[in-house]
Amino acid sequence: MSQHTRRQVIATSLGAATLGTVAGCLSDSSGSDGTVAQSSFFVFGDFASKVAGDTATAETLVPIGQHGHGWEPGPKVQGTILESDLFIHGMEGFQPWADDLVHSVQDDDANVQTVAVGEGISLLEGGHDHGGEDDHGHDVAHSDDPLDSHAVSHACGHMEDGDTDSLTAAPSAANAATFSQTHQPYAVELPEETGYVAFEADEGGEYAFFTDTHDTVHPTSGSVVHEAHSVESCDSMAEYYVVHTESGTVTLELTDDTGSSVTVLAEGVSHDDGEHDHGTADDHDHAGSDEEAHAAEEDGHDHDHASSRDPHFWLDPMRAKQAVETIRDSFADVDGDNTEAYTENADAYSTRLDELDDAFQSKLQNASKDVVFVAGHNAFQYLGQRYEFDVQTLTGLSPDDQPTPKDIERAQEVIAEHDLEYVCADPLESQTAAEQLVEETDATDVLPLTPIPGQTQEWADEGWGYVEIMENINLETLTEALDA
Repeated sequence: MSQHTRRQVIATSLGAATLGTVAGCLSDSSGSDGTVAQSSFFVFGDFASKVAGDTATAETLVPIGQHGHGWEPGPKVQGTILESDLFIHGMEGFQPWADDLVHSVQDDDANVQTVAVGEGISLLEGGHDHGGEDDHGHDVAHSDDPLDSHAVSHACGHMEDGDTDSLTAAPSAANAATFSQTHQPYAVELPEETGYVAFEADEGGEYAFFTDTHDTVHPTSGSVVHEAHSVESCDSMAEYYVVHTESGTVTLELTDDTGSSVTVLAEGVSHDDGEHDHGTADDHDHAGSDEEAHAAEEDGHDHDHASSRDPHFWLDPMRAKQAVETIRDSFADVDGDNTEAYTENADAYSTRLDELDDAFQSKLQNASKDVVFVAGHNAFQYLGQRYEFDVQTLTGLSPDDQPTPKDIERAQEVIAEHDLEYVCADPLESQTAAEQLVEETDATDVLPLTPIPGQTQEWADEGWGYVEIMENINLETLTEALDA
């Protein structure tokens, strides 16, 4: 916007009497004429502050010392949001009070842009109670595999044929090289260590992406329905992902040595009596009645689908970078005159996130252990997946879950089975269960490990944001707990 921010416009339209009432409900930012962003969660607010820099104001609604999941806003918060230009929040169901405010702002057609910070980020399944294990301690898949053996065998045949088309990955997701042909393996060349390709899919479709290398290809858009990191029935396949996309595009991030080539194959996934899609994504022929039935099914399951995903994506710095890009674009939308400043700030912070990722990779790659135990809820899937270790937790995905005697018993078994010296716990949550486990097992101490649901007073006094907490708390703990 060339002359006025959204906040200035709404302040003018409220009128003197109304503004006097609302102003008493605002934070200190109400005196500023610049662009203002309010965030529902500490991490989102920290990302926003890095993008805003000195150009705009970014604040977090949750007070220091409060847990972002459990905190509930007072009556002043809605006024604060109405006097802002941006309201940055998580996925639906993550913070119900934030959902209510988003709906209120949208229903009232308020001049505030709501920003779902996880939009477009590939989210993992919510997982299962007890950190992804069944009652016997065995690993459980994220979800039932939607691909049957025939579909995998069919894809394997295409991979083994060796008849590949060439594709060169682009250095950024925004300019990703596109492809749309299913049943056709692509030999994707990487001019740099990280590159991007985008599959042009049907909106609302589900697709499987097969590759011949491990930990090289990662979907960065859509929702990952299933992932398999070994394919014993096919020597030409290393792993595959099944991705649901509403947008019609699935972006893949590829990471490997500069100049290397990675084979990628896309296949459509159908749930109709084992039949599988053929041809290009654009050539799929669905009967009108099928489309209507599918739309009705999606409408009836939108909320459940969202709530089944793990919202803690920011514990993977690469996914955090995507959130920063979303925030950057949102600032530019409401304050176009300062687009260049927001872009420069976001780029600088993205470089810092790359450095954070490199630090984790280099410190943990030679760890002698591969399991940590957290006396808390299952919030660490993204961290474990990114850096290839297993996180066992006392309770399930919800931070409100309370441990049962059976949970305690299973935790004792995990600690004994893996000869764990440490029990981890979030400093923003109760330490009682962790301390009890140290007393009752051979573990010797409690170490801090946090999904960063808020900011302690100590961290605030140190000036620590997301990156510093990840470095000084999580990386330090994992280095010790994994014997790295």
